[in-house]
Amino acid sequence: MKCPRCGNDNTRVVKTRTKDDAITRQRCCGDCGHQFQTEEKRLSVKVATRRNPVVAHG
Repeated sequence: MKCPRCGNDNTRVVKTRTKDDAITRQRCCGDCGHQFQTEEKRLSVKVATRRNPVVAHG
């Protein structure tokens, strides 16, 4: 994850919290020391399907 202040990839997770459907992570840049927070949420995607009619033979 890139630091929003300096753009460096040298970041680490300091704290992780889980609440309902989201995960919040407190991160710290190893270069400039800037602390920032990210949030991850589960994404549900509904897919439309077409149902085929059932034909009874008898």
